[in-house]
Parts: sequence; structure tokens; C-alpha cells
Amino acid sequence: MGVNWSVIIVCFFLGISFYVAGSRQKDKYKSAPQVADIDFRQNLVSLEGDRLKLPCKVIGSPRPFKIWYKDQRPLSSKYDNRYKFGRKALTIDPVEKNDSGIYNCHVENGLGELWINFTVKVLTEEEVEDYDGVEYDDPDGKCQEGPPIFKDKTNGEWIARPEMSPVEIKCVACGKPKPTIKWFKDKQFIDPGVTGGRYNVREYQLKIDRLLKSDEGNYTCVVENDLGKLNFTYKLEVLMSRITKPVIVGPTNQTVQAGSDARFECKVLRNDLQHHTQWLQHYTVNGSYRDDEGQPYVNIIQNISVSQPEILIIKNVTKDNAGWYTCLVSNPLGRDYQSAWLVVIGQNDRVTSTTKQLYQRN
Repeated sequence: MGVNWSVIIVCFFLGISFYVAGSRQKDKYKSAPQVADIDFRQNLVSLEGDRLKLPCKVIGSPRPFKIWYKDQRPLSSKYDNRYKFGRKALTIDPVEKNDSGIYNCHVENGLGELWINFTVKVLTEEEVEDYDGVEYDDPDGKCQEGPPIFKDKTNGEWIARPEMSPVEIKCVACGKPKPTIKWFKDKQFIDPGVTGGRYNVREYQLKIDRLLKSDEGNYTCVVENDLGKLNFTYKLEVLMSRITKPVIVGPTNQTVQAGSDARFECKVLRNDLQHHTQWLQHYTVNGSYRDDEGQPYVNIIQNISVSQPEILIIKNVTKDNAGWYTCLVSNPLGRDYQSAWLVVIGQNDRVTSTTKQLYQRN
């Protein structure tokens, strides 16, 4: 009796939740992403032409994946081969003047997410000679007696951040006596003691951990000492996400002879956003593709093509390689997957019309 593989595939994937076979750990062994190395600077200055490395070393289970942004736009080596996306850092080599800006490393693994932010300033050789760095407060006693003056307004007058990301607004000032600072949103005083901890104010910095659309508005810092007073207003815009979960096409069923190579391809549409691609091989236990809890038995395949993760090549196939394969692509907004079958026939066998029809993908 013929087997309707398409029906089996559709039924099997309803409500599927992937996990790594052989590691049936309970939820207590899983964890949201955490920063693995906190000893790094988030305000970086680089000389034009040098190599710049932005560390983003995290831990978590399942293993988190990352998406890098510059000034709210996702980065991709497809459009600029100076970007090298490593497991622990983003490297830009060589760095150019227009690489100055705000960089964000967004990390997610399904149990949680975090953002690691960097401010990058790229200087020419001429600018290096005049660069004194950024003074935060007055650690070396350089502030002269007088009314407050602003030393650094890192963000500029207009700040745009995506929804659910963090933001830091700074009004670094200098003066003697040491100035005090107050923060206002749309002319309303921000009192951290009565806002439920939503605003984190630390001297010359105001931080919001997870932005909502309601956080949009004008934020004003008022800096004052006995000799004078000044203020500065930032306009904060919260960007609603326009990025969608990935959509993929393929792979398709393959019938190959033993000893030859099999090739599956999984094309990702709208791939301007960084994504994470995994290839899975399904297997059976006691004739079943699922365990008692309804979870699939799968092994994650270590792809030999690091530069092209969307392509899976199986060298010198044997009968043991035959079976069901899935391409799983994820980004922070969701995932998509498609499956295909690999049929391996003997070297002296012929591909019959029945075999073609059985595994023909509609």
C-alpha cells in the first residue's frame, strides 16, 4: 500500500517543538541568555583603517543566536564584507569613518533575550591629535569652578530605538560646585522612587531597560549648581518592529545512489536580517518518530559548509543516510521550517517511476 508522505509530514509538524535528541534535559537545565564576560568597554574609539572588535560573548541553553544592528538597522556581511560575525564578537576590518555610530548585539534563545550596546567613534589621524576622550563626571579634578557646562551629549538631540530594546540617555556635565541633575519627560518630573523602577537614574544617565511605545517623548535633563543652570532636551522615538519571522523555500526530496553526494538547499526569503540556520535529521525509536511526550527524535547535523549554512551536503551517502531531513531557520521574531526526504538506492538499482512518484514534492 502506498504511503502518503506529505500527510505524515503535515501531521507530524503540527505543534512541533524542536529539541536536541539525546539530551532530554528538563527545563531546570535551560536558561535565558546571560553575558559571559562583563569586562569590556561599551564606549569605543578606533583609528580609521584599524581593526575594530565588538565583543558579545554570551551563554545560555539552548545556545543563543545573535543579530547585530548599527543605528537600528540589521547588519549583514552580504552587503559589506568588512563585517565578520563570530560566535564571540563582531569584527570590522578595516574600520572606516562612517562606521561611527550605535551598535547593538541582540541575543535570543526562546527563553529570553538581552541587548549589549556599544557607542563607536572612528577618528582620522588628524582628529586623534586633538582628541581628549570623553569625561564622565570629574575623576581627575579637571572641572573649573563655575556654572555647569556639558562635557558630552553622546546620543545627539534625536534618539531612535526599537520597541523592547534598552536606551541610555546621557547628560554629562562639569562644574564646581558639583552640579545636580533632574530628569523630566514631557515636562513632568521623573522620580525613580515612585515610577516602579521603570527609570534607572544614575547621576548623569537615565536608562530604560525595555522600551514601550508609551516611552516616546521629550526627555530633558536640568543641570544646576549654585553658580548657574542649564538644560538639554532629547527627542526619543520608539520604532515599531517591521521585521518579520523568516520565510524559507525548500528543501526538495532527493533520490541518489549509494556512494554519491546528496545536496539539500534551503533558501531564505527576505534575508536582509541575520538568522540562524540548523539542519536536523529525524530518526525513529521503536518505530516511532516521537517520544511519549510527543517530542520528535532529531539530531542536529554539523554542516560542513560554514560559509553557506543554507546548503547541506552529505558526502558518499549510504543506506544509513536515508530518511527525513528538516531545515530550521530562526530569528528573534520566529522560525520557519521545511522538510524533505532522502532516498538512497543501490548502485545497480534504477530509479523507477514508482519511486519518483512516492517522493515527488507537490
